Amino acid sequence: MNLKARLEALGPLVDLVRTISGVPGLSLGVLHNGTTLHHANFGYRDVSAQIPPDKDTIYVVASLSKAFTSAMTGILVEQGDLGWDSQVRNILPGYQRDENDSARNATISDILSHRTGVLGPDGYWMLSEGRVAFSREDFAAVFSSLPTVQPIRTAFIYNNFAYELLGQVIEKISGTTLGTFLRESIMKPLGMTRTFDTRIPPDVGNVAKPYGILRNRVEHELPMPLVRQDGLFSAAGGIRTSVSDLLAFYNALIDAGLSELGQGDARIPGNPLKQLRAIWEGMISLPFPALQERSYALGWARTQLPSAFGLDGPKPWKAVVGKQSPSRLAIYHQGIVQGFTSFTALVPETRSAVVVLSNAGGLNEAGMLIASAIVDTLLGADIDHDVYTRLAYAGYEEAASRLSRTMERLEGSREVDAPIRPLESYIGRYYNSLGNFFIDIRRGGSGSDSLSISFMGNVADTFGLVPYKADKFFWHLTHDECVSRGRLPDFPDDYYIVSFVFQEDDAMQKVPVLYWKPDSDYPGEGDMFKIASGSPNGLWSQLFPGEI
Repeated sequence: MNLKARLEALGPLVDLVRTISGVPGLSLGVLHNGTTLHHANFGYRDVSAQIPPDKDTIYVVASLSKAFTSAMTGILVEQGDLGWDSQVRNILPGYQRDENDSARNATISDILSHRTGVLGPDGYWMLSEGRVAFSREDFAAVFSSLPTVQPIRTAFIYNNFAYELLGQVIEKISGTTLGTFLRESIMKPLGMTRTFDTRIPPDVGNVAKPYGILRNRVEHELPMPLVRQDGLFSAAGGIRTSVSDLLAFYNALIDAGLSELGQGDARIPGNPLKQLRAIWEGMISLPFPALQERSYALGWARTQLPSAFGLDGPKPWKAVVGKQSPSRLAIYHQGIVQGFTSFTALVPETRSAVVVLSNAGGLNEAGMLIASAIVDTLLGADIDHDVYTRLAYAGYEEAASRLSRTMERLEGSREVDAPIRPLESYIGRYYNSLGNFFIDIRRGGSGSDSLSISFMGNVADTFGLVPYKADKFFWHLTHDECVSRGRLPDFPDDYYIVSFVFQEDDAMQKVPVLYWKPDSDYPGEGDMFKIASGSPNGLWSQLFPGEI
């Protein structure tokens, strides 16, 4: 059986993994020896209308966007307009950090390789229904306010905030928007017509709808995420594109990389992609033990096969790729955002690329598992369908129960059954140090004897609070509540806890300060939120009627 026939024979397994994982629609493509070898599509891009996807269906590809960001940066470096060692603070005046902060001198390559040492709390900016908490003008200041938790260049700390900052660097250096620069520098030369940054023109069709997947595998349609006129988070995860466009992009990357490294002749005339020698160089080790190389480059992860893919190391639901073939270097990335997941892997030595796009998030990393089987097939392995089926079920069970296990742990460690102070002691609106993110603590309802928490005043970001320990509460929700609101269900326990500390003001009154950890590595009790003037002691509803 030839290679194309072997790939086609994987179709039933791919569809089974998709079904086990509750994915409504999925598109995949395979490049080998620099030629598109295989396309396959499964399920529906629009469930209610029963419309299947195809190779040109547009998906939000989340962190696969980072490869576009590093490629655009490479073009600017090649032109002499930017350097990999250029310091961000010399380009964006809004980037200001303390002189004793090692991240003060963070460079372009530090950001691209996630080695700034700065915390990247995705829980801070990811609101329900695909909304983002901050405005684009605030972002340099927002990033500057994030704590440094490791010395620069000593640890891998994934940071989407930093990539948004780099997007603004690209715009400043290029003198145009990120979307325009992407279109003119990469898309047009490569003939890509199905790629957009954050907003798709209304006359463009064949776009996959996003879905959250309930525990019983029933899909729940969500609003399109990261739809921003200002292009916020395009550089980190907002690009939307198709399998056909991605294969053209990856083919050009491989072509440029092999040519620069002296591993093969350039085959694509006028290839605009440059600096692949730097882009693919491992810059920082990924944070798990391995005998083989596992590192992060510039917008790409690297692993020497045999290995499992992912940024978090081997897991019981992941496949190990490459055990039946000579060791090869694989360059890969995954992506997840509300309603979409994506995965891609490149094997430059064989001019191979695999991309899997799907319109669901929340139950299993189906794209990574499917891509693992395809990459192994390209390398000559025989795929055991039973093994992959068991891995798919294991991944489903892990993902479907993750949030319930978190809630069980929190419930099991409760020390109080009721707040230790009158509810009015906690009620109010609390702002972060920049004054651009607020948390409302309210009564749970009219005449209620409970509290609720609301992020940025959004109804979809309002949750009931459960008394936890002394002046601590946790907000409770189930997997189905989480994904139906367009939230990701995989944040750690600390994310759901809010703590109050009562301090005396100038009038000797007890004033609450709220602490919250949008990331478990946030130092101390977490980020500090101060109550708005006049909020405590039940005065909030009188001062701001209708807001509580």
